[in-house]
Amino acid sequence: MTDKLLSIIGLARRAGKISLGCDPALLAIAKHKTKLIVTAQDISKNTLSRITAAAGEKNVSMLALGYTKEQISSALGKLTAVFSVNDEGFAKQIQKLASDDRQL
Repeated sequence: MTDKLLSIIGLARRAGKISLGCDPALLAIAKHKTKLIVTAQDISKNTLSRITAAAGEKNVSMLALGYTKEQISSALGKLTAVFSVNDEGFAKQIQKLASDDRQL
């Protein structure tokens, strides 16, 4: 993974386009604001099942990053293992960067 991906995630947070944590992400999904759900590699099974069920119900894409919640949290400024991206442009950019990293 590149630092560019973490930088984009941090930029989306500063732009107010991210809902941090399980409950805010679930709320964003319910309100149809979510364009992408992003999870850390060390997310708890309970949190993952709650988020997966809600995302599946509303047809929201999910992306599991190869980062730990501590690594993601350094970019976001808050400890979290899951967040919702609520902007189409940021969601596409995050997916593209994550995809490019997997092809290396």
